[in-house]
Amino acid sequence: YGNDVLKEDRNEITAAAWWALDWRPQPYLETTVGARLRYVDVKPLNPEDFTAGIDGLPTPAAGRQLSIRVALTRRKLRPYRDNLIHPFSSLSVK
Repeated sequence: YGNDVLKEDRNEITAAAWWALDWRPQPYLETTVGARLRYVDVKPLNPEDFTAGIDGLPTPAAGRQLSIRVALTRRKLRPYRDNLIHPFSSLSVK
């Protein structure tokens, strides 16, 4: 927007939960499942200071976003005594 600064009011609510699914413990194997719910509300505080078409950008507008993320992660580390401190390599699916 040229030399102007866009100020905006941003409110965000996030809730997340992660659970370990290691019901059959196996060495160096970790399985987790989780979910995250996020809601964001953005309102520009000074949209009248900007005109459309400067640098090809549209006029700032208020907006909302709701996002949901669900994940299942399975990770297998190579046997190494200091895996918690410094894992060398692992195979993972996310």
